[in-house]
Amino acid sequence: MTVEVEIWVRKPFFVSAVQVTEENMETIAAWCNGKITAYKGEEDNRYIKVFVKNPMTPRQTKAFVGDWVLKSRDSFKVYKHESFLKVFDKTELVEVPEETTPKQEAEDDEAIDLTRLIES
Repeated sequence: MTVEVEIWVRKPFFVSAVQVTEENMETIAAWCNGKITAYKGEEDNRYIKVFVKNPMTPRQTKAFVGDWVLKSRDSFKVYKHESFLKVFDKTELVEVPEETTPKQEAEDDEAIDLTRLIES
């Protein structure tokens, strides 16, 4: 008996994303309702404390300079620069398409979180 295999491609998962810099840290903190905090009391080493639904580690709630803050519908996520570039490609779209469903986003979030675990 022969198995007929089909080739499938995963549906795109669109997010709004911005990379944190020293210059835009306050603006991003306001955008994501985050709070700028000094890392271990070091005023020169600050990060944005971001409310993230179901973070797998405390680090996933801290956006340091160079990290990316992503918004999908009403939730935010934090990615290290290297992980972000492995998972996302830039698009020329100017806004997130509406056809992304909440169920699809939840499934994509789970898959992305698994990807981050594998990369760590």
